[in-house]
Amino acid sequence: MKKSLWFLLISLISLSLSVGCNKKKDEKTASPGPEMGAAPVVAEMAPPAPAPDMKPAPEPVAAPVPPVLPSSPATLTALAELGTPLFAVHVELATVFDSPAFKATGLEDKLNAEMNDDKDFPQAAIGACLGIDLKRVTDLTTAVTVFGNKEEDIVILAKLPLEAEKMFGCLNQVSKGGKTRVAEEMFGTTKGYKVTAKDGDVTHFVGVGKNMVLIIIGERKDLIAKLKVGEGHLGKGDVAGYFPGGPQAVKVVLRNLPLEKMNKEGGKVQIPNLKNGDLDGWVHVADGVKLEAKLDTKDPKAAEALIAMGTIMKGLTQIKEEMKEIGMDPGLLDLIKLAATGNIASLSVELDAAKALALAGTIKKQLLDEVSSSGPKTEESAPASPK
Repeated sequence: MKKSLWFLLISLISLSLSVGCNKKKDEKTASPGPEMGAAPVVAEMAPPAPAPDMKPAPEPVAAPVPPVLPSSPATLTALAELGTPLFAVHVELATVFDSPAFKATGLEDKLNAEMNDDKDFPQAAIGACLGIDLKRVTDLTTAVTVFGNKEEDIVILAKLPLEAEKMFGCLNQVSKGGKTRVAEEMFGTTKGYKVTAKDGDVTHFVGVGKNMVLIIIGERKDLIAKLKVGEGHLGKGDVAGYFPGGPQAVKVVLRNLPLEKMNKEGGKVQIPNLKNGDLDGWVHVADGVKLEAKLDTKDPKAAEALIAMGTIMKGLTQIKEEMKEIGMDPGLLDLIKLAATGNIASLSVELDAAKALALAGTIKKQLLDEVSSSGPKTEESAPASPK
């Protein structure tokens, strides 16, 4: 189950950032820099000429474009139980999964298959217990919020489409006699559960509202001792104030990014005065997609230099050629807006419905290419075995 949750979160974050990250097809990691990709342009049909003695055809209705929402600041600088996490992500799964562009990527099918193929998660038995046909990820959770300081130090708030106690009861019932052990655990005066997988991994679950579950990965005895259900931020499931940007589908907060180390890549300083930084990003989805990101560089000169570099990169022939290789139209680089205001380097991209669908098609093709090229690999030096 831990594997499925982590895969889900990483996949959704990758999708949201793929609107803004220009990368090679075979690149394995992405940086939070200002490089932006774009989708192939979909040609617009000219309206038909009016027939003789007939009224002109009505003007075509433009595809809806996501509204430009105010970038409301966060009201929390830290969480009562955790302090300031290095990273935080909030994803409205139901909203993202229902968007036309996301559906067109085929990622939902991939995520649902990952859940169904997870041998450690008996979804058929749990679905029977809950009385639902458990096939989609959103049948289990409609929104997730993740906080952490490293991959092994993760706390998740999950919003359920059903009552938390009902879910706990089914997990407890299904686990009896299996290799996964479920034991009751007290969080102060509130009952929760400790789940130990067959490989020894430990996960803690406790309801912090009728439809909200707090999931703690690992032993985390310090956090469990500190947590008081009904109090604090995690204890009440009240963490919305940690994220800026208003009611967006995806929100990302990264703190103390090691920009100085990245800036010295290759032993040469690329941007003077660039040390550590804080990144806030959000994605709004409707028929189209709008992505915004703001990087606090802690220095006005660093912000200006970063935007200047990004502007130059938008015009590089190499970048345009790489975009063509993965099916993206370099002309869409013009949609990228870069600006420096004080310490802040900001970036935004807005795609209407047609362009968002075109980008989704490119992502789907890349996913299919990855699947077709994956499989058991042998060492290059070893000769092929005769059949």
